[in-house]
Amino acid sequence: MTSVTILVTSTLFNEYMEDEKAHPLTPREQFEKEITECREWKDDNPEIWKILFKEEIDAETFAF
Repeated sequence: MTSVTILVTSTLFNEYMEDEKAHPLTPREQFEKEITECREWKDDNPEIWKILFKEEIDAETFAF
């Protein structure tokens, strides 16, 4: 039973460590990602966007 616990713990630890090793986005990359997500959300939900922002704000400004 102990060897199974060690194996499972080791596997979970390795998966967690791989996530931590991921390189964070640069500020520019993060901003571009936000713009893309805002544009997609605006395109997918035009009625909600219009209710919330009344077309007074574009996706780029909202992402900023």
